[in-house]
This record gives sequence, C-alpha cells and structure tokens, in this order.
Amino acid sequence: MRESVYHEIVAMLEADFPPMEIVQRHSTITLNAIHSIRAQKSQEWLKKTAYQHSSPEAMLLYWRAFTAMAFPADQVNASNPSPAPSAPSPTELTPENSIAWQLCMRYNIPPCTLARVLLSLFLAQGDVRDGISKKNPRVKELMQRPELIPDLVLRREVQCCIQYDDMTSPLVERVKHCVGAEYEALLQEKLRNLGIPFLNEEDMRKADAHKTPDIKLQAPIVVNGSVVLWIESKAYFGDRPNHTRNQAQLFGYLSRYGPGMVIYWFGFIDELNVDHDKGIQMLDHFPTKVSMELPPGMASDSL
Repeated sequence: MRESVYHEIVAMLEADFPPMEIVQRHSTITLNAIHSIRAQKSQEWLKKTAYQHSSPEAMLLYWRAFTAMAFPADQVNASNPSPAPSAPSPTELTPENSIAWQLCMRYNIPPCTLARVLLSLFLAQGDVRDGISKKNPRVKELMQRPELIPDLVLRREVQCCIQYDDMTSPLVERVKHCVGAEYEALLQEKLRNLGIPFLNEEDMRKADAHKTPDIKLQAPIVVNGSVVLWIESKAYFGDRPNHTRNQAQLFGYLSRYGPGMVIYWFGFIDELNVDHDKGIQMLDHFPTKVSMELPPGMASDSL
C-alpha cells in the first residue's frame, strides 16, 4: 500500500467511514488491513490521552459521577454497596443503558479504562490516594474475571465495558493473541507442506537461544532471488510506528542469523520496504515461489 493511500484510509476512518465502504473504494485493500489500521490509530490516541484519565482529579471525578448515578444518594462510597433499585439485569445492560458507558461518552474515556479506574477506587474504598499509589493486582484479576466483583452493580457495569469495548478490553487482547498464534501456525503449516525443516520459538527457547524469531530455518531457502534463514510473522498492518519499533528486533536477527524476512500478513506501507539489500525482505503473504537451491557460488555452509 502506498503511503498516500494509507493516509487517505486513516482520514476516512477518522471521519467514521464504515470499514466495508473503505474496502469498496479501495478494492485492493483487505478488511483485515482496515481493522488493523483502525486498531493501531486507536492505540496511538489512547497512549496520547492516557495521562488525562489517570490524574487524581480525573479519577475522583469519574468515581463521584459513577457512585452518584449507581448508588443511593446517602451512600458516600462503594465500600459496602447495594444495587440501586433501578439497576438493569445483566441481559438488559448495553451501551444504551449502562451508567459507565454514559460516563465514557461524557468524558471521552475508553470503557475499559474507566472500568479499571472504578475498580481501583472501589478496592481502595473510594480513597483516590490509595487508588493511585497502590496499584492493586486485584484490578487486573477482576478485569480478567469480572464475575468475582463482589458488588452486583459494579460487576454488571464492568462486564458491559469488557463486552462492548472493541479497543481496550481484555477480550480484544485475547483475540490479538489468538490471531497471532493462528498466523504462526499457518506459516509453520506452509513450511511443512514444502518439506522445509525449521525450528519454532519454543524449539529455540529449549535450546537456550537468546534471540528467537518465529521461524529459524534449518536449511536456507531462496525467495525473490535472496537467501532467507529466518522468518518473523506479524499478524497486523505494517505502519510506520510499528515497523520502526520492530527494526531493532529484525536487525538483531539479521546480525545473529543472517538474512531473513518479515511477513506483515495484513499488508504494509510500501515505502518502508527499504532493507531488502541489507538482508531483510518484507512480504504480506507467504511467498508463492520458494526454492531450496542456492544461487551459484553460494554454499550453504557459508551461511
């Protein structure tokens, strides 16, 4: 994808164009690429705005707003809360009638970020100083297993945040992990089908390797006229920030193992593909033509 097209897609996403409409306008771009770009831009926004939601003033504001809406007026904090009489049942709780979701819209805060703030102060019994200074490991546990939250109202609200937040939810992280594992498995399957011997990350860790690409080939292959000795799998779009962060990793593999390639399965910005001559190829798919015959004059034992 040309960088000019990438910026056009980002502009359309920021203008709230539906992903399918963007794909229709750019027929060569996959829906996976659009979703990946959208997720990356959202993560950039989250990092830029995170400080706004972690200050004591902001946390106390969110806490007071939530308790005022969720609990009886005579309750000072949620150290021993009881459900509000009008609290909806779990099957009815949606972004349309969720208290937490209303606050997210009011204060422009991601749902699961708000959920973590509320859990921090709930566990600190409304003491914002303890909620900030003591990073309670229970917050992470309760975000992973919200059914353990003792208060029914807060439990339902956190569950709603987790269910409908498509950017910062623990469910999203699980999906990302599963997608990454799926594409690594796909890569290994393709190598096995071609009869190419390799070691995966687990194999290399067992051998106490310090740098572990996703695939270390036990015999060199030739792709696009260049030798490949390792393969790194990235199940996302290769934009400029992500590829820049990956540079140290990729060149570390190049230094230790020799030339290799990285596959950005959801595509990448064409202008970033500048290291082929240095020994790092960029692809957006498993190569259709793979040879185990080395170029003339290059012996495998010299690699």
